[in-house]
Amino acid sequence: MSFDDESRYKTADLGKFAPLRYFVGFDRYRGIGEALYVVDIASGATTRFADGESPSLAIAAGTILVSDEDGCRLLDSEGKTLRRIRDHRDRMMHALVSPTGDAILARFRRHKLYQYGGRLAIFGIDSPRTPHFLADGIMARVDWVLAKPPIHTSKDPESP
Repeated sequence: MSFDDESRYKTADLGKFAPLRYFVGFDRYRGIGEALYVVDIASGATTRFADGESPSLAIAAGTILVSDEDGCRLLDSEGKTLRRIRDHRDRMMHALVSPTGDAILARFRRHKLYQYGGRLAIFGIDSPRTPHFLADGIMARVDWVLAKPPIHTSKDPESP
């Protein structure tokens, strides 16, 4: 197959994405700083939404957490700042807002020089200065899980 073959560059059929109309993406290579964009899937039109990078959606609350040079900002659906979460020590990395919008899961840089990864912590949106550290291992990526896996505490009496 050659690069001249146009079938290699055909986009997916948008019919299967019918319930999904927009998505938010970010671009950090514009030279002026990071920016968030809303993209209309059907037309491909982009609209600048807000400044920041690494958007994290609180689906139940309808808010978006974005990172910037001073920490994080919680935005409403119009791109207006609802709350600023400052990181005075420049240690917070990869912050993700919970689906309900009331907690943040993040990695915090270690104090050790050249130490990869960070400590996983969770804190309430109203109390960013008091994180609860969950693990002391090396964490490379964090994410929320929307549902707990089933925990079987007793054996089924019908099973052998």
